[in-house]
Amino acid sequence: MNNSLSTNCKFTVLFENPFWVGIIERNDDLGYSVARIVFGSEPTEVQLYEYIQKEYKNIRFSKPIKNYQPKEEVHNYKRTQREIKQVMSKIQISSKAHEAMRLELEKNKQTRKELSKSEREAEEEKQRQIRQEHKKEKHRGH
Repeated sequence: MNNSLSTNCKFTVLFENPFWVGIIERNDDLGYSVARIVFGSEPTEVQLYEYIQKEYKNIRFSKPIKNYQPKEEVHNYKRTQREIKQVMSKIQISSKAHEAMRLELEKNKQTRKELSKSEREAEEEKQRQIRQEHKKEKHRGH
């Protein structure tokens, strides 16, 4: 049984005031997913390489989006070099990456809201129980 996945990754670093942000787009057999990494100051190429080497397994990607098929075109060497130069000059994130990040952020926001609501309700219930016990103690004459 072969457990290997074919994976294509794209890593883009850009400046979103006031931080430098890295966008990793991953397309594998499971689907298309994206992750956003916030760096403080501008990272060097060496720092980026070391970060990917050490932290790639800990990066939290969004849930895979099915049925996303990238265009696979075969180019000659010079055409590829021109395209790389063009991409490096523009530095854009695909709209698919924006959509995936937006969905992931909304999901995380909803999860945080539910968690904080349950924590708040638990704290209010705890305080109510303390007040009830205090009232009982006062009623008993202690």
